[in-house]
Amino acid sequence: DIGFLNPEFANNRDIELKWKTYFPKDEDEKQRLGYCKKPKAEKMFQHLYLTYAKRFNKKYIRTGSLFEHPFKRIHIDNEKYLKQLIIYIHNNPVKHGICNDPFKYSWTSLNTVLSNKPTKLSRSFVFDLFDNRENYRSLHKNYEDNDDFRSYIIE
Repeated sequence: DIGFLNPEFANNRDIELKWKTYFPKDEDEKQRLGYCKKPKAEKMFQHLYLTYAKRFNKKYIRTGSLFEHPFKRIHIDNEKYLKQLIIYIHNNPVKHGICNDPFKYSWTSLNTVLSNKPTKLSRSFVFDLFDNRENYRSLHKNYEDNDDFRSYIIE
């Protein structure tokens, strides 16, 4: 059952008291004391993001969404491009100076594919694409940013 917020504590600085969930005894008590439904987390985050976007836009005199427009898509139309893209993505932290070795960067699927730990990634698909595990590893190790791939990059 969803709880309610007590309006008496709405402006209280004590966060625990402000957001404490109350369960009125009956409908009459709920109406009489003015309890309101406790908001759901997803609605609270939606409000947070919208408020942030509005303030950001106002501060920097701009309009529009903050989180959608910079992203563009290119259709992956062949296996060669898919392979290049996988290698490029895994080497991107090196290219941008975040790390020196893509195998030591924690926030990528590169090592997840190579490990034996349970995962939802389809290792067999990736290894079939690269012929085998060792070829996958060596192509990542010997990656060089080349011009063949530049026509696909949107940066």
